[in-house]
Amino acid sequence: MVQISISGIRGIFGHDFLLENAIEFCNGFSNIIKSKKCAIANDVRPSSKIIKNVSSAALIQNGIDVYDLGVMPTPVVFHESRNYGSGMMITASHNTIVWNGIKYSINGKGVNNDQIKTIKNSKMCSRNLIGEEIKINTKYVEDMNKIIKNDYHGRKLIIDVCGGTSKQIISEVLNKYKHKSLIINDDVTNLKYTDPVHDKLDNLIMHTSNNKIGFALDIDGDRLVVVKNKKKMLPDLTVLLCIAKSIELGYKKFVVSLDTSIIITEYIIRMGCKVYYSKVGERNVVEQIEITRSHAGGEGSSGGFILPEFNYCRDGILSCVLIASMKDADIEKILNTSKSFIDRYKLNIRSDVTNDMITGLSEKIKSYNEIRTYCDGIKIIFDKNSWALIRRSNTENNTVRISIETNQKNKTMILKKKINVLIKDAYAQIKRKRNYKNFSERISK
Repeated sequence: MVQISISGIRGIFGHDFLLENAIEFCNGFSNIIKSKKCAIANDVRPSSKIIKNVSSAALIQNGIDVYDLGVMPTPVVFHESRNYGSGMMITASHNTIVWNGIKYSINGKGVNNDQIKTIKNSKMCSRNLIGEEIKINTKYVEDMNKIIKNDYHGRKLIIDVCGGTSKQIISEVLNKYKHKSLIINDDVTNLKYTDPVHDKLDNLIMHTSNNKIGFALDIDGDRLVVVKNKKKMLPDLTVLLCIAKSIELGYKKFVVSLDTSIIITEYIIRMGCKVYYSKVGERNVVEQIEITRSHAGGEGSSGGFILPEFNYCRDGILSCVLIASMKDADIEKILNTSKSFIDRYKLNIRSDVTNDMITGLSEKIKSYNEIRTYCDGIKIIFDKNSWALIRRSNTENNTVRISIETNQKNKTMILKKKINVLIKDAYAQIKRKRNYKNFSERISK
């Protein structure tokens, strides 16, 4: 079953996600494109080009002019969406290679829940003319240079593009800012992995001895992971470093998702700035930034930083530039003083019982210090240094995501065991309540 949410449309190509789905969703998307223009690009998955061709044809049939960027990262498409009124990126982001999908953007922002409902309605929009396709070049690098004044500290950067879309644009960006760089895993015909947040990054780690700093971008360029001194950092530290640089540049108000480390909140408050929380999801962070009139934000769990002045999406390339402009001493100080133990994992649980399971959990954990319930999950605050978030995935079917953070490794492990027992008990209770004889239990690490 294709997954549809504010994070985009995704599924296993040829199984859950078919070309006819792309046509239907693009028919629906055409109804909310007021500019009648759409910037479009694709990642390097084997299925991406044909999906883009079919999607472009659907838009053109609906009277939309398509501005083709070729192979480009998601942040480039979202940035150009500001200029053209809408954007469409063919990618399944961090999902594995067999997956694919579409990310939609209106005026630089990901679509909201109301717009998703329109997209799901495959009705073609009324039209008088057929659109056309135009090849274009991006102004992404030029526009970034107008906003971010990068300082050069003479270091050599190691960039792992994971065989993804970022090779060309990251080279242009680093040349513009006069950074020396070594780009690795840049063969787009040999995809190593799609999500550096969960990969070991052995090749990048090998290149970062002697205090060198390395960056790993995911396949569509919106996530960034930092490697320093042969050590892979938590994705939360990407966001922390970007926020630290943002504060240095004069920004004062930030929004982070609920699945973000405590160390980020503590740093923001310690620096005399304000922090607000949003539900998990890039679009939710952006909406909260607008509501609170904040200056920037991000999602610690994905290593995704958002600077609305430049881009309304997570931007790994921008993050790379911001961190590269920091002094080594400042980076070391932040990384060395930011100790936290986070375990993020997922369980395979049937989607049709997830909501009932989370409701059951709410009843079981009433005795804990603080509970925050949201439409897609529940967050338990154990103490000022410890929390757990249990929620259904926005990007994978039959998946529940769990995040646990404490200030001690052993404490995190203990809480993980406790959470898993609570989840299995709540799941078993649903089985008994529904009285399904062949209700298969599908929980696995």
